[in-house]
Amino acid sequence: MSSGPTPAQFPSVHRRRQTLPTEHGQVLDVPKEIASSTDVSVEDHPPDQVQALVEDVANDISEKDSLSNSADCSTEDHPSDQVQALVENITYEKLCASSQRGKQKLMDSRGYSYTFKRETNVGVHWRCAVLNKTVNCGMTIKEVNNVFIRGPNEHSHPPEAYPVTTSKVSKLIKNIAMEDVFRPALEIMEKVILENIDPTIPTASLPAAACKSRSSGKQEAAN
Repeated sequence: MSSGPTPAQFPSVHRRRQTLPTEHGQVLDVPKEIASSTDVSVEDHPPDQVQALVEDVANDISEKDSLSNSADCSTEDHPSDQVQALVENITYEKLCASSQRGKQKLMDSRGYSYTFKRETNVGVHWRCAVLNKTVNCGMTIKEVNNVFIRGPNEHSHPPEAYPVTTSKVSKLIKNIAMEDVFRPALEIMEKVILENIDPTIPTASLPAAACKSRSSGKQEAAN
């Protein structure tokens, strides 16, 4: 009784199951369509051609892995606070030279304001503008390529009713006062209020100086 063919009689079939090591330590199986051809075998080609084949297969696998792992809108690629900001649809506005130190001020659509903290190679860091003896809010915002990412802390105080209006009023009063140093402060406040503030805005929502100016104007009108 004759036995079947041995692997030695069909070397190409035996070599089909051979694996190839890569330079990164990964072991690759030669693709089926390549292994089935007797013209492409490890033993019949010089080492440089074998290495080229290994690199081609490794590059193909690496490209497929990178494509499968990349997702521009995946929540895994964004911090949870950034995703939360996108969901809430919060808008931001910058006001130049609006802080007490003459730097930019950041306002959001919820009624909170932020002052410039520092700038790094990654982006700009903002912190809540409420910082006094009684309240020290730890809310922060990180700005990266015009995308505003909320920090882990929440505001420890209620928002302002008209933060953009109050900041613009304060800025206008300071600018006019610096240009005309001999002009009475009360006159400057009255001018800014009459020309820039909606009369329907409650007085309590205005800066302290503007509140005083509006109250004085009402008393003069009553007299």
